[in-house]
Amino acid sequence: RSDDYPDFGKRPEFARWENGTDVIAQNDNENVQTPSGYSQFNLLQKLSWQASSDVRFGYGLYWTTSSKIPRYDRLIEYRSGSLRDGEWYYGPQKWLMNIVSARISGSKLFDHADIALAQQQQEESRNDRRFGRTTLTSRTENVDVYSINGDFEKNLTPKQRLFYRVETVHNDVESSAEAKDIVTGEISSASTRYPDGGSTLTSAAAYAGHQWKLNVPVTVTTGLRYSWMTMNSKFEDKTFYDFPFDEIDLNADALTASAGAAWLPDSQFRVYAGVSSGFRAPNVDDVGKMFDSEPGNVVVPNADLDPEYSYNVEAGLEKRFGDAFTLGGSAYYTWIEDVMVRRDFLFNGQDSILYDGTMSRVQAIVNAGHGYVNGFDINARAEFTRDLALRTTLTYTAGRDLEADVPLRHIPPLFGETRLTYERTKWVAEFFARYNFKKPFDELAPEEQAKTHLYTEDGTPGWYTLNVRGSYRIHRLLEVQAAVENILDHHYRPFSSGISAPGRNVILALRTQF
Repeated sequence: RSDDYPDFGKRPEFARWENGTDVIAQNDNENVQTPSGYSQFNLLQKLSWQASSDVRFGYGLYWTTSSKIPRYDRLIEYRSGSLRDGEWYYGPQKWLMNIVSARISGSKLFDHADIALAQQQQEESRNDRRFGRTTLTSRTENVDVYSINGDFEKNLTPKQRLFYRVETVHNDVESSAEAKDIVTGEISSASTRYPDGGSTLTSAAAYAGHQWKLNVPVTVTTGLRYSWMTMNSKFEDKTFYDFPFDEIDLNADALTASAGAAWLPDSQFRVYAGVSSGFRAPNVDDVGKMFDSEPGNVVVPNADLDPEYSYNVEAGLEKRFGDAFTLGGSAYYTWIEDVMVRRDFLFNGQDSILYDGTMSRVQAIVNAGHGYVNGFDINARAEFTRDLALRTTLTYTAGRDLEADVPLRHIPPLFGETRLTYERTKWVAEFFARYNFKKPFDELAPEEQAKTHLYTEDGTPGWYTLNVRGSYRIHRLLEVQAAVENILDHHYRPFSSGISAPGRNVILALRTQF
C-alpha cells in the first residue's frame, strides 16, 4: 500500500450470524475482503446449418447462473461506529437466451443479410438485513426480453456501399418483494424496487448508412437513424409509499444523424473527422425505481423525466514514420442537452421520507439542463525488430454538469497502458504496465463524494500494476498459456469501484481445439 494511505482498503472486521444474533468477527487477514466470494456456471451451445450456398442458419443457447453474490461495498459501511448491515447480497443471478439467426447472400436488395430473433429471461434479487435486526428484505426482478433485428449490406458500385439495419426490442419487467424474519420464518410484504404492477418498454429503430470512396483519397460515410420508444409502469400497491400517480407513460422518438470523412494521402498517413447527434430515452431504471443509493439517500420515481440529446464532434490522425514508428491520437467533444443526473427532489412535497426504517433525503433522476463530456487519447507503437514491439496508449476524459457546475459521474481519471511484446512462430510473450492517475476528492461527482467509505480523504489514489503473460504453441491444436498479474502485489481500487482489485494473481491455462 501507499505510505500515504496505509490502511485504505483493509478489512479488519466483518459481521457474522452466530447463535441467532449478529456478532462482529475479527478478520484473520485484513487483506481478504470478507465476504466477497461467489461461484458462477456458464453454458454455451452453438449449432450451424448450411442450408445452401447462400443461406446459413444458426442457433445459440446461453445460460448462466451464480451463487449468492455479496455486495461488498454495502457490507463495509458503518453507522454510529458499527457496521450498518448484517447481510447484503444479490441472490443467484440467472440468465437464459435463445437466439436463432440466418445469414443470407445473393439478393437484389442486399449482398449480405444477418437476421436474428432472440428471447431472454433474466432473474436477480437484492437482499439486505440491518446489523442486529432479524428482518431480511428481498426484492426480486424478472425480466423477459424479445428482440428481432436485421443487418443488410449492399455494394452499389465498386466505390459505394449501402448498409441498413432495423430492430425492435420488447421488455417485460416484473418486480416483487418480501420481508422475512430469519428467526421465526414469518413472511410479510415489502416495498418493491420497481413498479409492483409491472413495466413494459418497447423500442424500435431503423438505420441507413452510405460509404463512398471518392476519386481523391477520401472516404465519406454518412448515416441516419430513427429511434422510437414507449414505456408504461403501473403502481398498484400504495401501502408503503403514496405515489402521486397510478402509472407512468412515456413516449419518445428522435431522428439522429452522423457524417464523417477519412483522408488517406498515402499508406503512411490517415486523418479523419466526424460529427453526429445522439439520443437516449429514459428506461424503467431511470424513471421507475425506488432504492437507497447510499445511506441516508433514497431515489424515487420521476414521471416527468425527458430524453437527453447529444451533439458530438471528433477528429484524429495517425502517422507512420518509416517502418518502425507510428504515432496517433484523437479528440472529441460532446454537448449534452437535458442531461439525466441524480439530484435532490421532493416526494409529495417532502424532501425526506422513511425508507426501510431510515430517514432518507429524497432524490430522483432529473433533467439538469446541459453539460459536456470531452477527452482525447494518444497512442504510439515502436517496432524495434520483426519480433519485438512497444505500444503505449493514454486516455483523458472530462465531463461537467453546467447547470449545477459540478462534475458528472463515471468520469475516470487519466489512465493508460504500455506493452512490450515479443512474438515468434510458436512463442508470444508480453510485459505490460497499466496505470491510473489520482482523482482529487473535489473532482468527484456529488453522488460519489457521499460514498466516503469508498475513497480516501483526498479522493481516489493513483496506481499502477506490472504484469507478464505468454503462450507457447506445442502443436497446432494445443497451446499453453500463463500469466502473472500485479507482480508487485500493489493494493489498488479501480475508479468508482466498491471493491479492491486482486493482488498478485497467477494464471495457467491449456487451450485446445478440434
